[in-house]
Amino acid sequence: MLRIKINGNWEPEDFVALMEATESLYYKALQRPYRHHLHDFLFFEGRRVFYSYDEQLDATNRYLLAESRNSVPGHSRIQVRRVDYASPGKVDLLGIGEAFKSVEGIIDRLITFFTERNLRRERDKQARIETSIKEIDADKQRESLRSLQIENARELLRLRREYPEELENMLVPLAVRDQERLTNLISQQKLIGVKRSEKKDDSE
Repeated sequence: MLRIKINGNWEPEDFVALMEATESLYYKALQRPYRHHLHDFLFFEGRRVFYSYDEQLDATNRYLLAESRNSVPGHSRIQVRRVDYASPGKVDLLGIGEAFKSVEGIIDRLITFFTERNLRRERDKQARIETSIKEIDADKQRESLRSLQIENARELLRLRREYPEELENMLVPLAVRDQERLTNLISQQKLIGVKRSEKKDDSE
């Protein structure tokens, strides 16, 4: 079971972002024969006109997610066990442990990144650092976050050794895009924790 701890006021789109991003990362990490090949991506993307790179990533992720929902056998599918909407609350998901281990690691590292950044920000306020230095630091933080998201994506995909290199290179930005949706919730302190358990029912 994967427990995601939530806090604050949530809108429907927040739950959509959380569920879809988590589900998308889970199926990317799931150990299973992967029927897609490089030409599947090229064929899909060649049939449409995209007005931005982000739109292309979102459309491809939706395509992969729909394919996974239709092809993954029932015992491996991700399921919602419980949603406890309080402040704080939790979302419990059921699925395969190894895939959840990867998703847990990604969410935990992103939360740690923002926790450490907030601590640095408080120290900056106390030290009254000049605005120009803060802007430089903000740029460094954005670059560090992107580096972390890319490394998270590569770590996730290392579980799937059958990926050819070209396909893995195309999946990395898709996994980064999933993380951006989670990062938005973390930055608003709506997604505040994650814990994996072997139990299907954990009341803690």
